[in-house]
Amino acid sequence: MTADSKLNRITLIIALTAVALFVPGTPETREASDLVALVEAFKKDPRGPYKRIAWFCADGTVRAAKDPCPEPGGMQHAVPKDVTLQIEQELGIYFGQILAGTPFDIFLDGTNGFSRLKQFQLEKFLRAADDGWIMRRAQHYRGAVQAEDESAWGAEFLAWLLAPDWVLTSQFYLGREISRDIPHREIEGRAPRVRAMSKRIADVYPAFMDIRIKIHGRPDAADRQRVTAFIGRHRNKISPDLLEQLQALERDLETMYRSATVSSLERYLGRIPQDSPVARALRAILRADVVGWAQPVTKEPGTAIAPTPAETDTTQAQAGVDTVAAAVPVVRNPTAVKCGAIADLLWTIREYISSPGDGATRLAMMDLSLDLEAILLRTVPEWRPETIGGLVALTAVLAKAAAGCGLVEVWEWGELQPILQVADSTETLAAFSQKVDAARRAVEWGAAMTRVAYESVIALYAEFEPLALGFVDDRIRVSILLPLGDAAGRLMREGARLAGVTNRVFDLGGGVQIRGLNPGFAVGELEVIKEITGEVSFSPEKIYVLPYPPADLEPVAGIVSVSEGNAVSHVQLLARNLGIPNAAITQRTFERLLDYAGDRVFYAVSPRGNVVIKPASKMTTEEKDLIGTGGPAGQKIAVPTDKLNIDIARVITLDSLRASDSGRICGPKAANLGQLKLLFPHRVAPGLVIPFGVFRRHMDRPMPGADESYWQFLEETFRRAERHRESTGSEGAVAGYVLSRLSLLRDAIGRMPVLPEGREAFARVFYDVFGDSLGRVPVFIRSDTNMEDLADFTGAGLNLTAANVVAEGNILQAIRDVWASPFSERSYRWRQRYLANPENVFPSILILRSIDVDKSGVMITTGLESANPNDVTVAFNRGAGGAVAGQAAEMYLLREDGADILLAPARAGRYTRLPAAGGTSREYTGFSRPILTAEERAVLRTLAAEIKQALAGVLGEGFEGPYDVELGFAGGSVWLFQVRPLVENERARSSAYLRAMDTEPRKGVRVSPGDTVHARNG
Repeated sequence: MTADSKLNRITLIIALTAVALFVPGTPETREASDLVALVEAFKKDPRGPYKRIAWFCADGTVRAAKDPCPEPGGMQHAVPKDVTLQIEQELGIYFGQILAGTPFDIFLDGTNGFSRLKQFQLEKFLRAADDGWIMRRAQHYRGAVQAEDESAWGAEFLAWLLAPDWVLTSQFYLGREISRDIPHREIEGRAPRVRAMSKRIADVYPAFMDIRIKIHGRPDAADRQRVTAFIGRHRNKISPDLLEQLQALERDLETMYRSATVSSLERYLGRIPQDSPVARALRAILRADVVGWAQPVTKEPGTAIAPTPAETDTTQAQAGVDTVAAAVPVVRNPTAVKCGAIADLLWTIREYISSPGDGATRLAMMDLSLDLEAILLRTVPEWRPETIGGLVALTAVLAKAAAGCGLVEVWEWGELQPILQVADSTETLAAFSQKVDAARRAVEWGAAMTRVAYESVIALYAEFEPLALGFVDDRIRVSILLPLGDAAGRLMREGARLAGVTNRVFDLGGGVQIRGLNPGFAVGELEVIKEITGEVSFSPEKIYVLPYPPADLEPVAGIVSVSEGNAVSHVQLLARNLGIPNAAITQRTFERLLDYAGDRVFYAVSPRGNVVIKPASKMTTEEKDLIGTGGPAGQKIAVPTDKLNIDIARVITLDSLRASDSGRICGPKAANLGQLKLLFPHRVAPGLVIPFGVFRRHMDRPMPGADESYWQFLEETFRRAERHRESTGSEGAVAGYVLSRLSLLRDAIGRMPVLPEGREAFARVFYDVFGDSLGRVPVFIRSDTNMEDLADFTGAGLNLTAANVVAEGNILQAIRDVWASPFSERSYRWRQRYLANPENVFPSILILRSIDVDKSGVMITTGLESANPNDVTVAFNRGAGGAVAGQAAEMYLLREDGADILLAPARAGRYTRLPAAGGTSREYTGFSRPILTAEERAVLRTLAAEIKQALAGVLGEGFEGPYDVELGFAGGSVWLFQVRPLVENERARSSAYLRAMDTEPRKGVRVSPGDTVHARNG
């Protein structure tokens, strides 16, 4: 069940359920209408989501709280309310989970993307962020949760979870994070004494009961402050003996939750194999902590610990790699050495943790990893490099630590590691820029790992609890990503200074980290959206600051996003094509832009990626004149209709089409693919095409409920719209009228009867092409209009594709739905904004046999990032439909010199498969292995060259590329699904104003590792 379908059942479930609110004095029962009301009810209820306390016995029986189990092994804890259980069963939402007694595999919820486990983590965050959240009053519900039972269960569960290798190989980040959140540590053996002492105090002094219940149920580091505050309030009311007990409790709590130190790590030596690389590296760190950190950590024979950094007055030794590139070292930096050694050990743990076979040992190493990260987070602020080399080394150490913490996969760190090395002498600006890009990518990849791990449960909870939207940000801020982001930010500002990049974003100064993606300019209201939900309505008059570009974006004036998505998605190609200014920012810059939400701004991105965002009130005369022209997108494109041939009203085969048929009898998808079928017959699936003429013949029939045909209804809609425009001048009113009429037309087309003779002819051609009867072969049914892939308008992704349809009735319905899709609001708004004659839309339909590919994506036969026409850009995801819908895809720049540069790893946690029975299924995946192998990347290089050669001048007179190709791998074979010209907005790129924003690249600049850093922490 999807999150949407679950949430649609909320009202029904809760309307049938009475929520008991136990108010002191008079029990009250009231009905909640939705989950928002239910959450509020839980907050006010002294029992929260629970109804009573019970004994859960080893024999499976449940007994009353005052009737203990007769045999050992029983546990006492709360029983969920009926509504709590019903919501679990119907919606898969788990409130107030009690771990003790829960079957491990049920809690893991592996077949559902680990949803239940992740909800436990999310609720823990909500309780901390909102004064207990649903447990606001139930925090003091005595006996609801027993900390010792939870901790014992947690230790057994985590040992069970970490015992199999798959968690550590494919879900290392999640396994580590859940080890952080599941209670399982009896810290220094003091927990039983703390519970016993708190009970004695509460027995003689009832005012302490709430704190006692808190310590027994859900203890945490804040308990010491609670006890301290209690002593302050009650000091004059309690006996000296009781005061002494409270102070002893206060000291024990302080000791329990004292932050980990290097010396405290010694306790792990007895829990991990003594001859392991982890133990040897840990002993080396413990020795260094005793003798001092002025020298590199001495390695024991056979240890895996790598050389560590040592800042000098001229350069900085490289940390976290296998070689040290240091100039003459004079002054060593103890903090740098310490941070490098900790990062090395974090990495060593990740490499070695799966070697010992038992889960308990693996859990000990995971706990050690968490403690090391905490120590590193406290230590790294003391490392303040003043040289370029020092800053690169700091960034490398933190990036390696991020990989050790699971935020970057092992193979991904293998791509970054060779780049993030301190030069042993001066280097070119281009070489230094590669380090800057690698640092930025490390931060982006780590943040994306966090986001994708929890995005499904956040989306589920955000519908009724907006505070859930803060979970990922909170997770990032307590991780190594925070200092890594600071270091990478400083490196990015240093790179911008050296390259002469002059971003100007309000008055935010050098602390802003922004890079332009697509050139263009616009004026509009700045709208900052913290989280994209189905309720967001986009306006063509606004500039949007987003956490990531949505898969289906309506026309907008400009885009600024924390995650750029992938550069070849339909949304990004539309922005690139239409001259919509588009830039990527860091999370910190996103937060700083919140202060400007609602302001009217001028926004421009240059061809080389310089960015200007400023108040519209401060626009220059040149900028006002520029906007007055309507901007790059203001010159509307007329769709040619003179060559349309609607006389061909029969189904035709794909292999009978050529590129010259585009816009004549069918759209460019089918025409270009027919050309590919001729050139690469074994790489294009069998297909057939329903041309424009078949659509027009059906549209010329009478429209039910109207005194005219479907086509006459469409023509009359636009005639009336033009009269409204001339009489009122209100584009908003005109658009509203047109959209209401198109909605009626779309619904009518969706119910349009298929002509009997057309159905029979279609069935015959279907059999001839696919070798089996209609309804027995799964096919893709794709819209293919005359308004796509024009010289200045791509139209990518605006209309419907029906995926993997089998049943005859479903195929015929999909044909009607695809015919109707160009009349949707989103499709119309894009056409209306950029095309001069949007009413002249003719859809044809391309029907292809489904290929259940292992991986799929997009190949652009040019370097989008490098601007080198001889490079190739590829973006792939697992399964079908990769990259085009905006998924966080695995992206490479396949350079002309033979190098494969990883621009981004995939961060899409699910992918699509195409069952033979039809429809689609969604599978979960991890990121421990790259999607594309080196051999497959080599195949793509060769294929790009073949396509460029074969299609030169074919898809347009004189057009020799670049091309946008959709394709996939199945069983090692490459299948081609679509090819189109890559349409870029030349007006935006050639704008004199935008060109003037760019300074000439600085030539001959050399960067020395001993150069002084200008960019400070910001």
